[in-house]
Amino acid sequence: MTIRTYHRPVKTSEVVVVSLSQDGKMAGQGQGKGSSPPPKSGGQHQPPAPPPPQSQQQQSQRQQPSRSAGAGPSNTVDPSLLKYTGEQRILELNRRELEKASSGDHDWTSSLIPHLKLLSSDPSLPHPKAFFRYIVQPQHCNRLGNLHGGCTATLFDYCTTMPLALVSKPGFWSYLGVSRTLNTTYLRPIPVGTEIFIECEVVAIGKRLATLSGKMRRAVDGALLATCEHGKFNTDPEAGGKL
Repeated sequence: MTIRTYHRPVKTSEVVVVSLSQDGKMAGQGQGKGSSPPPKSGGQHQPPAPPPPQSQQQQSQRQQPSRSAGAGPSNTVDPSLLKYTGEQRILELNRRELEKASSGDHDWTSSLIPHLKLLSSDPSLPHPKAFFRYIVQPQHCNRLGNLHGGCTATLFDYCTTMPLALVSKPGFWSYLGVSRTLNTTYLRPIPVGTEIFIECEVVAIGKRLATLSGKMRRAVDGALLATCEHGKFNTDPEAGGKL
């Protein structure tokens, strides 16, 4: 199982540091509470080096508006989208993503959208649902020829967000929120060329938080391949949401 927890958005071109140790702890956290790091030569602690000065480009990037922490749709909304409701909004979102991909404006999700199709949706409360079909592409596979775990999570991120579009309205999830957590459990490998169904539903939804779920099944026999639990936070200005 892969558990992803999102704390802050990471902007385009921002440099991040990922520190891991063999025991699974973050580097520098294995010395226990209250203990000090071993002294350097001379028996005195050395003060940490100051951070390198930032260029004007880096400073300007810090002032740019942030996007969603997850891989789903942006947390800014074209006002023209608000006239679409229910399943029509999902179809319009997909159409715009396809148009963006074909124009060369690629993002993390762009290569998946052309191979993803909405089969049906059900806006009935309390658990609105959406169902998708996807065929595993070679460029989305790992070196073993199976769907990459990151692509699986991205598909879940995008698809499980779509049921929110069935019930959204101004002030109530019209921006479709940003991801807080995305917990994915991988049950079976999914080889290249496999046709799969992705079942998504809203488990619980409120003014600020929503819990969504997803299941991937093999189309030929219905075998369960992967599951997901997705937590989102509402960023609509009317709801007082902010990053």
